[in-house]
Amino acid sequence: MENTMVQKKLKDLTKTLWHEYIISPKNKDFKDFFKLLEKNFVSIGTGKHEFVINLKDYKKCLLNDQEAENIEFNIIDEWYGCIEVTPQVFVVYGTIWIREKADEYKSIFIEMDTRFTLIYKVIDEKITLVHMHRSVPNKEQATGEYYPTSITHQAEEAIALAYEFKQQSEKDLMTGIYNRHFLEVHINECLQARNYGYFYFFDLDNFKKANDTMGHIHGDAVILRLVEILNAIFPREAIIGRLGGDEFVVFDFMEQTIVHAEKKANKVLKLCKDNNPCSLGISKTDATAESFYSLYVKADYALYYAKKHNKGTFSWYEK
Repeated sequence: MENTMVQKKLKDLTKTLWHEYIISPKNKDFKDFFKLLEKNFVSIGTGKHEFVINLKDYKKCLLNDQEAENIEFNIIDEWYGCIEVTPQVFVVYGTIWIREKADEYKSIFIEMDTRFTLIYKVIDEKITLVHMHRSVPNKEQATGEYYPTSITHQAEEAIALAYEFKQQSEKDLMTGIYNRHFLEVHINECLQARNYGYFYFFDLDNFKKANDTMGHIHGDAVILRLVEILNAIFPREAIIGRLGGDEFVVFDFMEQTIVHAEKKANKVLKLCKDNNPCSLGISKTDATAESFYSLYVKADYALYYAKKHNKGTFSWYEK
């Protein structure tokens, strides 16, 4: 056969294969198709299981694949090309765009724009199929984009968004510092890594009275100012959270002396006087295993002592 006749015949044959065996596989034994294939036939498809390097495995793969048994497709578009590699070897290539046939009970339909290459041998007018490769383009890859950075960016955005949601779930909505639950979680995690730190328990003095007489807008401003002070005085690594209402906790695990810890306490108390005075109870980790709860109980006891004897000051927990 002449070269052009061979090429046309191979393109027509490929079109027949896609229509009869791939698009709507009604003939499940595939006998005519299998007759074309060489023993060392190689097939690469889009599915994870679609990589076979011999006819025996390919038959098994094709006959066992029942995913599309009850699905039929319409051909939306198709085109075929063919090139001669040697007088006996030809490559047929092209695309075929298929869409699942409409079904009144379905709202979503499968649609695939498939690219393909097939390698044929033609010896004494006998045609055999040596290799078939099918792929579906990445829909997230932009036109002219050689590396799929679009999907990489989308993945990064998704991770960032998930992290943002995680952060939001951990934070007190009003103040932006840790809420009661995650304050405890993060302090306990920190104590597992290093059993060292100072636990500061702040309580605004006469806050309810100020809230009732001056209004909740004023009360919100007082709370936000205290959070601003805490963020300014304590190191960035410190764990700062709101227990609820007008009660706040700081866990400072930086290496420091008691003198330095008291300096921080006095700075907060001094700045709060111009806003709304607060009282403070402080507990410190000791040689025993500590937890959020154990430090909280100690600091709460110290805070009670400060508020009872001299509001606007701090008190240490002492055994």
